[in-house]
Amino acid sequence: MQNIQILKELVNYIQLKHPNASIGLIGCHSVKLNYPICEYDFLIINECEASQFRVSFQEHVLDIINIPKGIELSKIDPWLLMALKDVQILIDHDWSLHSLKLNVTEFINEIRLKFVKKHLYYALLKLARSINSFSQNDIISANFWLKSMAYDCIKALITHFIDSPRPSHLFEQFRAIPNFTQLNIREIINDVIGLSFATESSLMRMIKAFDMVIEFNEFNNQKFSPYNLPLHIEYPLIKKRVKYLIDTANIIQAYCYLNYEVIRGLEFLYDGICQSMKIYPSYERIISELMSYSKFKIDMNMLGFIVDQQKINEQIKIMKKLIKEFDDKLSDG
Repeated sequence: MQNIQILKELVNYIQLKHPNASIGLIGCHSVKLNYPICEYDFLIINECEASQFRVSFQEHVLDIINIPKGIELSKIDPWLLMALKDVQILIDHDWSLHSLKLNVTEFINEIRLKFVKKHLYYALLKLARSINSFSQNDIISANFWLKSMAYDCIKALITHFIDSPRPSHLFEQFRAIPNFTQLNIREIINDVIGLSFATESSLMRMIKAFDMVIEFNEFNNQKFSPYNLPLHIEYPLIKKRVKYLIDTANIIQAYCYLNYEVIRGLEFLYDGICQSMKIYPSYERIISELMSYSKFKIDMNMLGFIVDQQKINEQIKIMKKLIKEFDDKLSDG
């Protein structure tokens, strides 16, 4: 639940830094989906250039997205446009935020479809990587890309059927998706992600391995997370969210969320290593190449990866079929 007094204090804090800005609350707090430990997401509109930054105020964390006044919708990222439809307008003296929200509402179906297709594209790209990994007998990398594509499928499905996907709430949102096909989509995707392995002990192992991923990112001079936020700020918050879910006995939700962040963290790490070494990435061998680095010592079993060749082959086939059926549904309108 929102605490009105807290929200007033946060808005006053932002106003001191941006006195002439329009201010709106977006993210999970705006739709009352937040956990008590969730950060506050604010959108501000003023004369400055576009930017994004995270700050701490008292015990609260604020993500502030700044967009310039009069910006065209085509220049705003689709995920932010999706968030704008639910913006809670707090200060808007010149009605610039009201105007932007009205424009978004008018074109929301086109914006939603664009966001869905973006994640379907990523899912297909990762499916191709998984198939290539499998053909090279790199089963663990094939499993990695299957898990990664499953999360893109989840985001696409949530956006189409429910609302904007929110990383730490993906499991709850995904459970609300209606079944549009004879395939059991929840069973299929839960199997690919590995939610049947979700226990408190498996989470503890994954957290330990995730700490090592973070340490290696820092060792490799990666200063920012996949969210383009400082590592020393972002990763402790991820662990804080996971701890809250574990403490409240939401083990499956915690596993789904941490698994998502592990996938993102490993891909981010691999891209950073390739950039620092000035080599072209071989995505079809992502996990094998990461494991080949002498300083990267992580037992991939701790991260929930499997090497059952038959199972991976079956998952590739069923995910390919699921994506096709969803794409057909989008084409049919």
